[in-house]
Amino acid sequence: MPRSASTGVYTAPSNSFNPAVTNTTIGSAAWNATQADYVTALAHTASTTQALYPTTGQVQDGGFLWGGTAGGTADALTITLTPAITAYAAGQIFQFIAASTNATATPSININGVGVKTIKRQSGAAIQAGDISAGAVVQVAYNGTDFLLTGVTAGQASSLGVVPYSSRTSNTIFGAADRGYLVDITSGTFTQTFGAASALGSGWWLYLRNSGTGEITLDPNGAETIDGLTTFIMYPGEARLIQCDATALRSLVIEPFIQTYTAGGTWTKPPGYSVFGGFVWGAGGGGGRSGTTFAASGGGGGACVPFSLPAASFGTTETITIGTGGTAQTGSGSGGLGGNSSIGAVVTAYGGGGGGGAAAANHPGGGGGGALGVGSTPSGTGSVQGGHPRMPSQDNTNVGYGGGGCTASDGAGSVYGGGAGNPLGSGNFGSFSVYGGGGGGGVGTGASGHPGGVSNFGGSGGAAGTTVSGTAGSAPGGGGGATRTGTTSGAGGRGEVRIWGLI
Repeated sequence: MPRSASTGVYTAPSNSFNPAVTNTTIGSAAWNATQADYVTALAHTASTTQALYPTTGQVQDGGFLWGGTAGGTADALTITLTPAITAYAAGQIFQFIAASTNATATPSININGVGVKTIKRQSGAAIQAGDISAGAVVQVAYNGTDFLLTGVTAGQASSLGVVPYSSRTSNTIFGAADRGYLVDITSGTFTQTFGAASALGSGWWLYLRNSGTGEITLDPNGAETIDGLTTFIMYPGEARLIQCDATALRSLVIEPFIQTYTAGGTWTKPPGYSVFGGFVWGAGGGGGRSGTTFAASGGGGGACVPFSLPAASFGTTETITIGTGGTAQTGSGSGGLGGNSSIGAVVTAYGGGGGGGAAAANHPGGGGGGALGVGSTPSGTGSVQGGHPRMPSQDNTNVGYGGGGCTASDGAGSVYGGGAGNPLGSGNFGSFSVYGGGGGGGVGTGASGHPGGVSNFGGSGGAAGTTVSGTAGSAPGGGGGATRTGTTSGAGGRGEVRIWGLI
């Protein structure tokens, strides 16, 4: 038919009635051919020529704007449109699938071989590595100079308004492709590294969580920093938003940490907190052993110091000391003193005194529970901080710094100091404590061994025995139970430190 393949212009067919002549007969063959030609012309049959009219199907299918999966390389893309464009024009919009993630800030595109153009962000700023992700459906618009990235509808997490999840148990360096993820460290203690801030780019971010029990050291690239530090530790339970400005990293605490120490170590102060709180327990004292039919007393519970202090109260690092439980007695005498626990010089909780025991008619006194400080006032009754459990004519060799006071029946309770072991020859229960460890149970001259005291937050005291061994106090801070002629008294429970951040 007479339609120009290059211009798309339709020219009426030349026949016996074109042009028409008056009183001329139109032949059927010529008429039918002309009608068929009109039908063909009006059908707008699909064509690969740019100048021709598109069909409805071509418009619906987006065939003129769709380049399919891009060829070339990750940073030098090529796409082919059908029909082919012959020149770039401001306002053109094209779409394609990225086969690979861009690795540089200057990716380019060449459409139908017309010419190489740089792809930039919609604002005109340089693109960042990872902005175009493998598998993403990408839309670009031409502004007369460059192609601007106007849409990435898959593959790039932050463009979707979703946060993909990724878990790990060891280090894999963070790169541009991790942008927008929630990375969950589920176990392990290791150093997590980052790519160069310039490669991550301005606006790069991710969520990072330590849901395991290990310590994760964050280490930016080279001499770069995070929150002004070259490294810092993420403790268990902590989650942070980490962001990059192409020069350095910074973070924002989303969920605070809690760290528990049952052995000595070093705590490194993490950034982003205004206050740190926690508990520190001294160790429980060991129970006494008389070795005869005479009475013996349980060890005192270790003190607990609940604290909430400004972050400035702590140094960059603090030494964690965990008190060792007071030793058990295998001969005749008092149990060992419980050791003190501390966070540097900032917080100290004293250990409980050893329970008394002697092969003599005097009735040994119960070991004192540790107190909040050395200056506790001796007391014959219970107190908030606890007092020395001193009674007349009793063996007080191993009394600790306070603890539950003592009465003529059972050791009285304490709030922060550890519970005291019972003091008298009748053999009584170890006293309770709210925060400190419970006192160890005692045994009298003619009575069965008694249980240890309990604690709301600390460990319970061990039970006493007559001809069987006393029971060890439980951690943290429980006093050991006494014995008369059992093989050994109960040892004190170790101390403990728990520390957490407060935003």
